[in-house]
Amino acid sequence: MSHRLTITAFSTALYSTWIFVEDFRLLLDAGDGVCAGLLGKSRKIDWVAVTHADRDHLTGLLQLQQLNAHDGKPQIFYPRDATSFPAFGEFCRQFDPRSGGEITWSPIEPWQSYPLGDSLRIEALPNNHIQNSEMVKSVSYRVLREKQKLKAQYAPLSQAEITALARAQGSDSLMEAHTEVLLSYAGDIGPTAPDQWLGSQILIHEATFLKEEDSGNRTQSKQHPRMPRRNQHSILPDVLQLAKDVQPEILILNHFSSRYSSEEVDAAVISEASRLGLTFPVHVIPPGHIVSDLLSHPPAWAPI
Repeated sequence: MSHRLTITAFSTALYSTWIFVEDFRLLLDAGDGVCAGLLGKSRKIDWVAVTHADRDHLTGLLQLQQLNAHDGKPQIFYPRDATSFPAFGEFCRQFDPRSGGEITWSPIEPWQSYPLGDSLRIEALPNNHIQNSEMVKSVSYRVLREKQKLKAQYAPLSQAEITALARAQGSDSLMEAHTEVLLSYAGDIGPTAPDQWLGSQILIHEATFLKEEDSGNRTQSKQHPRMPRRNQHSILPDVLQLAKDVQPEILILNHFSSRYSSEEVDAAVISEASRLGLTFPVHVIPPGHIVSDLLSHPPAWAPI
């Protein structure tokens, strides 16, 4: 299924991030320009999963609710303790009372899930972009599909033997629930272990900086040494090493800094992916560009 997904996206660090997975009717983050970028396709959005309250990830919600709010849709998931979202929801209601009240705002915390129609659900994951051990201010997401699968002990049997058992015992007795991770979306995030991404068919991960010295992730301000470190972001070599450990079917990189050109991004991805010997394709959402039907384009890196 992952190879057939239709994904349209824009993501440039600081300015705007939005990623629309048309097959799921799901918008991942809702930065400025989402409706202008999608035009009529924006009417297909039933769910919006926002990772955190930075303006470049949520300001597109105002126009989205003005144009498309109806019957409680879209349903907007947001980090449980990010109080900006209830405030923004109230602003939307006051700004345009005819449509603002019809959106559903749903707080979410890590490992909590909501249904996305039949057999699909969205689940929040821990996220370290906003570092606060007691409050949920940022989350990542993954889309799960529940399906029935033949129990392992019956796999060696022939089709005729399985058919006979199903007649004797009932087909339900031969099956067990199985969860597929169709897509994982990191959002803005710092370094993480691979565990929570394992099994992802598609992994969408930010790579704000091409090299460590550009990031400032691990330094504190000399002027304000007692202030906490800045919100965390990822560095391309770290992300590609993470992906090598996870082994998704497809990796999509987003949220590059606008200091880099598309050519610089592609060159860095090719160099690092080649060095690591990645065995899966790597697609890029280049800074400053809307990409339609992302997976139909040649990847920046493809294994030989």
